[in-house]
Amino acid sequence: MKAYICDSCKTPITDPYDTKMKEFYVGVTFDTIPAPVNTTRKIRVHLCNTCYNSLADIAKKKAGDPK
Repeated sequence: MKAYICDSCKTPITDPYDTKMKEFYVGVTFDTIPAPVNTTRKIRVHLCNTCYNSLADIAKKKAGDPK
């Protein structure tokens, strides 16, 4: 049986929620002079049940759904 570690709370889990998240980061281009570039990329994270439900609650509150 394969064990995973929650990317949020770092606890060991056996059946993670496999979700795709958008990561925001600053990249650098080196064409003529180094210039910062704001960019995003999709990353895959493993979350435990508690962290996944907390993230879903935050998304519902932001959308205006009180449930």
